[in-house]
Amino acid sequence: MSIRTLIENYRELRQSPIWRLLAADTGPQSIAILQTLLFDNERELPASVFLERLIHAYAEGAQETISRDEARALASRWVKEGYLVCRLAEGRSEETYELTSAGQEAIRTLSRFQTKRTGPTESRLEMVTHAIERLAADSDRSKAGRIAQLKAEKERIDEEIAAIEAGRSPSISEQAALDRVSEIFDLVSELEADFRRVREEFERLNRDLRERILKSSASRGSILDRFFAGVDGISESDAGRAFTAFYRLLMDNRANAELESALTRIATRGFYRKLTREERRRLSTLQRMLLDRAGHTHAVMTQLAKSLRDFVSSRDYVEERRLTTLIRDARRTALDLSKTVGIKEGFMEVTLSSAVIRSIDQYSLDDPEETRMDSEIAFGAAPEVDAFAIFERILASEIDYPQLMRAVEAVLTAPGAP
Repeated sequence: MSIRTLIENYRELRQSPIWRLLAADTGPQSIAILQTLLFDNERELPASVFLERLIHAYAEGAQETISRDEARALASRWVKEGYLVCRLAEGRSEETYELTSAGQEAIRTLSRFQTKRTGPTESRLEMVTHAIERLAADSDRSKAGRIAQLKAEKERIDEEIAAIEAGRSPSISEQAALDRVSEIFDLVSELEADFRRVREEFERLNRDLRERILKSSASRGSILDRFFAGVDGISESDAGRAFTAFYRLLMDNRANAELESALTRIATRGFYRKLTREERRRLSTLQRMLLDRAGHTHAVMTQLAKSLRDFVSSRDYVEERRLTTLIRDARRTALDLSKTVGIKEGFMEVTLSSAVIRSIDQYSLDDPEETRMDSEIAFGAAPEVDAFAIFERILASEIDYPQLMRAVEAVLTAPGAP
C-alpha cells in the first residue's frame, strides 16, 4: 500500500469516534468517567442511575459540580460523538446507556499501555502455535493427511502420558499460569468488544434496510418477496452469519460442560489464590458473562429481523414514506417562502398551548395544626336538587352529537328543504 493511500486512510480514521476521543483535550477525563461507570463493573445502566452516578463521578474527577440537566447534556454529547449509545429496549420503561464499540476500544487501548508486560509470553506463543496447527489440520481435505495428523497427535499424547507417569513432566510455573490468566482476560475483553461491534452492525443494517424501503418506489409485493423469499437482510449478512456460527458453538452443551469443568479445576490450583479478588470474580463468572453477552446480541439480531419483517408486512413503511414526503414538501415550501418573507416579518399567528412546570421543592408539607378549627362544625340542611336545571346545564356545556345529527337530518329531509 502506498504512503498516499495510507495517509488518506488515516485521515478518514481521524474522524472516527475512537480517534476523536483519544485526541480530545477532555479525553482523559471522559475516558476515566466512562471506564468507571460503564466498563469496570456494569456494562449497561438505566438513564436515571447513569445520570446520578455521572454527577458524582464528574464532581470527583473534574472537581466541579454539574446539575442534572448539564449531566444529561454531557451524556447527549457523548451519544452524538459516538462514545455512548442510548436506547429504549423492548419491554423496558426507561432508556439505558452503554458504551459503543469505539468507547470500549478506546478504554482497552489505554488499559494495554498501563499493563506491565515485559515481552512476548510463553502462553501467547502457545496460542499462536496451536491456532496454526489447528488451521493446518482443519484445512486438510485428504484422508491420508487428516489420519496422519491425528496419529501424530495421539503419539504426542501417549508420550506426554508416559512422561507424567514417570514424573518427568511437571506442571507450568505459577508465573506462567498468571500470564495465561492475563491473556485470557485480554481475549475476553476483545470478545466483549466484538459483541458490541456486531450489535452496532445489526442496527446499522436495520437502518439501511428501512431507508431503502422508504426510498423504494416498488410495490409491497416486490418488497415482501425481497425479505421473505429466503433472504433475511440481517441474519444473512456477514456479521449475522459470523455471529450465528459463534453463538451455535457457545451454546453447545458439550463445550459448555468442558468450559465449566475447566473453570472448576482452575479454582483449586495454587496460583488461583494469588489472583486478586476482582480477577477471581471475573474468572468465576466468565462462562455466564459470555452466555449473557452472546444471548443479548442474539436477541438483538432476532428482534431487529422480526421488527423489519413486521415493518414491511404491517404496511407501516407506507405511512412513514408518506410522512417523509410531507416533510420534504414542507421543507420545499419553507424554502420558497424564505425567498419572499423576511426572518423578522410575521405572516401567521399561532396560539400554542403551554404548561407551567415547577419543581416539587417549592411545596411544603401541610401542618394540620395550622388549619385546626376551634369551633364545632354544624350540620347543614341538604340542598334541593333540580334535575331539569342540571340537565339544562349539561346541555349548555356539552354538545349532544346524536341529537344534533337527528336535528340536521330532520331539517335536510323536511319538505321544501334545499
